[in-house]
Amino acid sequence: MVAPFVGAALTVTAVTVCLTAAIWLWPDCSAAAGMTASCIDPSLAQTGAIEYAESFDPNSFLKMPFNAAVNIGYAIVGLVWWRKIRSSQASGSVSDVHRYFLWTFVLLSMGYGPIQFRRIITQEWRWGVLDQWYTPPFFAFAAYMSVWCVCETPNKRMHGSVSDWYHRNVMTTAQTIGTLILGVSSASYVFALRNPRTGFDTVLGLHILITVGCCTLMLFSGSDDRLRARLIGPFLSAFVCCIGFVVLKLYDHELASWSGHRAVTGHFVSKICDFLQIHFMLQFVHRKMIHNTTGFITPPATNGVNGVNGVTGMNGHRD
Repeated sequence: MVAPFVGAALTVTAVTVCLTAAIWLWPDCSAAAGMTASCIDPSLAQTGAIEYAESFDPNSFLKMPFNAAVNIGYAIVGLVWWRKIRSSQASGSVSDVHRYFLWTFVLLSMGYGPIQFRRIITQEWRWGVLDQWYTPPFFAFAAYMSVWCVCETPNKRMHGSVSDWYHRNVMTTAQTIGTLILGVSSASYVFALRNPRTGFDTVLGLHILITVGCCTLMLFSGSDDRLRARLIGPFLSAFVCCIGFVVLKLYDHELASWSGHRAVTGHFVSKICDFLQIHFMLQFVHRKMIHNTTGFITPPATNGVNGVNGVTGMNGHRD
C-alpha cells in the first residue's frame, strides 16, 4: 500500500499540474487549432487595482502588502496540522485512509497560499484563474472525507460476520460516492468553461452546498450525543468562516467605503476566514476519525511507540 503522505502528495501534484496545464496551454493550443479560447476569458480573472479595496502600488513588489502577506496563514495552518497528523500517526488514533485524506487537505492548503500570493504580486490573469480553479477541490475532498466518515461510523447493532459484511459493503459504497463526487467536481470545470460569465460562481456555489450537506450528515450520523457536542463547535466555526470567505470578498469595496480602511479590507479578512475554515474542517473530520478508529470521544492516551492504551486515561473518554 502506498504510504498516505506519498498518496496525498501525488494527488495534490496531479490536481495542480492538471489545472496549471489547462490554464497555461489551452489558449495557445486552441489558437493553433483555430478554436476560440474565450472560455478562459482573461477579463474575468479579477486582476488589477480596480478589483481590490486595498491601496494598490504597482511599483512595489507586494502591490498590496496586507493581501499578499495574509497568504502565510495557509502555510501556518498546514504546519499546525502536519504536526497533528504525525501525532495521530504515532498514537494510532487514525487509520491510513484517514491520514491520506488529512494529508491531501493539508497539502492543498500549503499549495494554495503561494498561488494566491503569485496572483497578488503579478496581477497576471493566468494566476487569477488558477486561484479560482484551485478552490473547488477543497470542497470536493471535504465532501468525500465526510461521506467516508459517515459510512465507517460503527454500527453497534451488528456483530460478528454480519458486521464484517456490512462494513465491507458500506465502505465500497463510500468509495463509489467519493469517486462520484470527485468525478462530478472535475466535470464541473467543463460547465465553468462553457459559461465564462457565471459558470465558476455556479460551480463553486454547488460545491459549497454539497459539502455543507455532507458535513451536516456527518454531524448527525451515529447516536452519541457527547461526540456530537465535540463536533458542533468546529462545524459551526467552519460554516461561519465559509460565509465570511464568500461575503467579505464579494463586498470588499462596499466594506472599505463604509469603514474608511484601505489596508485591512474585506478581501484581507476573507482570506483569514478561508484558511480558518480549512483549520476547522480538519478539526471537524479529525475528531470524527479518532472516534471511528478508537471509540474515544477525545484523543486517547498513548503508550509510547505502542500506540493507544487499552484503557481510558485522563486524555481519553470511551464511547
